[in-house]
Amino acid sequence: MEPGVVAETETELLEALPERWGCLDEPPVPPTPLAGARSAPRVVRSLQLVGFIGSTDMSATTVRGCTVRDPACMSPITPPITPDADGWVDVPLYEGFDGYLEITSPGAVPSMLFYGEPLTNGRNVDPEPAFLVEMETALTFDRLFLGREAFPNTGVINIRALDCQNMPAPAVQFRLEPAAVGWYYVGEIPVGTAQQTTESGVGGFSDVSPGTVVVTAELVETGQQLALPQSVFVRAGWFTNIRFRH
Repeated sequence: MEPGVVAETETELLEALPERWGCLDEPPVPPTPLAGARSAPRVVRSLQLVGFIGSTDMSATTVRGCTVRDPACMSPITPPITPDADGWVDVPLYEGFDGYLEITSPGAVPSMLFYGEPLTNGRNVDPEPAFLVEMETALTFDRLFLGREAFPNTGVINIRALDCQNMPAPAVQFRLEPAAVGWYYVGEIPVGTAQQTTESGVGGFSDVSPGTVVVTAELVETGQQLALPQSVFVRAGWFTNIRFRH
């Protein structure tokens, strides 16, 4: 399938799988418990922040690390860190970190970024940028997709599925417990009737009630889990961004 071409049938989507899912011969294995944060080796998570539409002033944008035991991030494990002029930020964490990053920027929807696996040693560089979305854009999405403005009284979950080569993964289905309004990107448009990811590997859920939810990613062809289910937080007026990768 050519890059940028959206598959129209399930058959076309599944034809893209054989060469890209060779690393999925075995189901995901839970990570080995590691030492506490104080004794664990230092690790850096590097990511780039990009304005979803137009440019974003990075001078007032901040990122900080939070643990999964701190849903409100009342005791962050890093100070607020400002990206450079190109949006790149290095977050000092520790090996085995399985928490989340909290990203805020004036005028943009605040977000939490969760990863599907704990950090490994060295420097971990995100293959895809994290987008900063203006609040008005989020409200427009609600009006077009839901026919009403549920946001910012509820939350939105954005999910990106990646294969073992960090490429967007087609033919993946996301499940949410408790359930909410699901969608997948088809071309450049979120479609509520779509049942699986296309070439972008992106989908999600809207009008999600605040609290803790569990998200699962499965290969449509086999029903096999792409990675272990993720338990994440949803806040009213926030994006919860998740990345599943095998």
